[in-house]
Amino acid sequence: NPPCARAVFNGALSKLDNDSEEYTTIQEAFFERHASMADWPTDHSWFIGKVEIDNIWLIDIYGGAKTLDMDKYFKVSL
Repeated sequence: NPPCARAVFNGALSKLDNDSEEYTTIQEAFFERHASMADWPTDHSWFIGKVEIDNIWLIDIYGGAKTLDMDKYFKVSL
């Protein structure tokens, strides 16, 4: 249904190093939002990772999808 916006993010998923500062920061934020997951068994093989986005496809109205300019996307300051 084109009036409902849809975005598809593509990229490479990488597992974060458990000893990195980035891992610690993300893990703290993640468990703050999903506290029950802190007690999940470690043998379930889940991990904290990140996606290096290399393509974004967006449809927000009739007329077809657009591929966003990644340089412009990453230059946005919020």
